[in-house]
Amino acid sequence: MSSIIDDLKLQYKLGGMPFKLIVWNVICFLLSLFFYSFKRGVFDFPDWIALSSDPSVFVLKPWTLLTYAFFHDGFGHLFFNMLVLNFSGTLFLTYFTPKQFLGLYVLSAVFAGIAFVSGFYFLNLSSSIVGASAAIMAILVATTTYYPLMNVRLLLIGNVK
Repeated sequence: MSSIIDDLKLQYKLGGMPFKLIVWNVICFLLSLFFYSFKRGVFDFPDWIALSSDPSVFVLKPWTLLTYAFFHDGFGHLFFNMLVLNFSGTLFLTYFTPKQFLGLYVLSAVFAGIAFVSGFYFLNLSSSIVGASAAIMAILVATTTYYPLMNVRLLLIGNVK
């Protein structure tokens, strides 16, 4: 058991920024299992983790602009987000630095949270949100905007521009 933990520590130390974000997202998902309602079969995130569109909750808990981007609403949500994060992160780091990668991830999560809160506020709707989809898509869009005709080899499809 000790060697598995040592291997994970070494992989975390040597892995790039996308791997570290994947690890933190998985850790937060494992912690979120405590918020799973077995009776209803859904996650019931408290308002100090999930980003609420209600201004009275959001103003008192501004850290939710970042915490919502590390929690996911189910294993499938986590799996596909981390799959795209690994793919787009590898492409992004071909042209940019890990510091820029982390900065884009955090800032796009904050910006998407602000857009969510303001959009729901002006539509007079109330909801809460979790997930890193906006931050991950920002990394993918930034990469494709920087080099739009990049050749990418996709499994079972082949090369795609």
